[in-house]
Amino acid sequence: MVKGALEVHLRGATGIKNTDFLKKCDPYAILTCWRQSFQSTTAKRQGSNPIWNQKFLFVVEDGVSELFIKLYDEDRFTGDDFIGSAKVPLNRVLSELDHPLASYNVIRPSGKVKGEVMVALKFTPKVRRHYRGSHSF
Repeated sequence: MVKGALEVHLRGATGIKNTDFLKKCDPYAILTCWRQSFQSTTAKRQGSNPIWNQKFLFVVEDGVSELFIKLYDEDRFTGDDFIGSAKVPLNRVLSELDHPLASYNVIRPSGKVKGEVMVALKFTPKVRRHYRGSHSF
């Protein structure tokens, strides 16, 4: 049974869709793993190549196999625009414990790939301590 802490380093994105017409968009990310979600800061006026350089810590239970990242453009007067999403498989980091910075395709609502999001992962398994019998000291 796999349990532990998953550290996600959200570095940034490249080549994502700029959803604003006359200016650079203000992207942010929502990261979801199982029932946990975190939101990055907004990369103000960074357009298609935002840099967040933020770390998030998730508790991982058995059966969790993917991290989902949804990218949005923060809008001041209207609803935020959905830019696209990426899926990050966790099988490699759960077995190797460390996965260096890698790029994952950002999929637009149309199904087309537009850009990449860069993420590094580190997994720390929970150590279960078993004590048998009683000890006197």
